[in-house]
Amino acid sequence: MGPAVLQAAAEARQKLFEVTALALGVDGKALQSKNGTIYVKSNPSRSVPFKSACQRVAPDQPIIGMGSRAPNPKEPMMATFGAQTVELDVDTETGQVTILRFVAAQDFGKPINPKLCISQVYGGIEFGVGFALTEEGLYDPKTGKLLTGNLSEYRMPTSLDFPTR
Repeated sequence: MGPAVLQAAAEARQKLFEVTALALGVDGKALQSKNGTIYVKSNPSRSVPFKSACQRVAPDQPIIGMGSRAPNPKEPMMATFGAQTVELDVDTETGQVTILRFVAAQDFGKPINPKLCISQVYGGIEFGVGFALTEEGLYDPKTGKLLTGNLSEYRMPTSLDFPTR
């Protein structure tokens, strides 16, 4: 959704520039913004604070930006670029696995919301740890009935399954 959000934001920004251009006596294409200020590219001293520019928007004509993106691919898998690695300790007598540390690297371009991207990477790590170590759907071989149908039997990883730092 990133490209669609960027398109919508750029369109809304340009519409705000058009409103602000009237106050500065220039064309909207002559404006630029930075650090909460909208200013004339050729003369940055001619500027309006972003808050003041927004106050010029008519309440009955809000600024709306639109964006779009390509349709979802028909293939079931999409290419992602990343790598994860884990250092762990295995108790050879009990089979108990302890994660000592992990590293994840993802290439997702320029993030609009870095915290959301980081959360997605953490979620992917948790998903992988659960799949590899704790989650197991067990079925009765005679009836096909799921035997681990609740969270007390189908254990997902918790914060206790991950290193503290």
